[in-house]
Amino acid sequence: MLGYDADIEQHSEELSIKYLLNGEYVSRIIEGCSSVSIIILFLSFIIAFSGSLKSTVLFGLFGCLLIYVVNILRIIAISILYDKFPEYQEILHSLVFPAIIYGLTFVLWITWVKYFSISKEDRLEMILSQLEKYYGTAARNYLDYQELIWQNETFTYAPYADPLFPHQNNGHMVFRNSFFNQRLFIAGTETASSFPGYMEGAIRSAKEIASKIQQI
Repeated sequence: MLGYDADIEQHSEELSIKYLLNGEYVSRIIEGCSSVSIIILFLSFIIAFSGSLKSTVLFGLFGCLLIYVVNILRIIAISILYDKFPEYQEILHSLVFPAIIYGLTFVLWITWVKYFSISKEDRLEMILSQLEKYYGTAARNYLDYQELIWQNETFTYAPYADPLFPHQNNGHMVFRNSFFNQRLFIAGTETASSFPGYMEGAIRSAKEIASKIQQI
């Protein structure tokens, strides 16, 4: 391997594998080096933000294979560097190579979310289906649907240099009304008629809405 005589053997005193270069013991491979935990973490993310079944399965297989291959190359590289630069073992093991494998996983996540995850149209349909279960077909009579990053939304965010003090702009009277023929109520500290912006306001708002629901 790359001009080295590489070999492995079972460690006699612990559950690990010895990695030998030119007959010398340079590193050990334990369960945590197998990349299984990282592969599980990767799969959990793309399943949580899954797209179509086909794209989820194909990207999942591609990502698992890529992580596995890169991890093998990582083990080979770290063992060679251990042999050449033993004084940097701690930096290589704790910083450099974890950054490579976790960095790869992060790039795969970003690629998945940006190009292969659920489309905007699919997300809209999922939202409408959930709302329709509770509010009927009227939920589909919406005026517009937008996906926004709140910091980029001109109506909800504005840059400020001075500290933003709490308990300002605490809701609006319109949010104290019911909607969809008394099927939707909005409760929360920002809609409270008294003590808005405080926990006490949240409790009073919840009691008020609970009372309205009981009267229906």
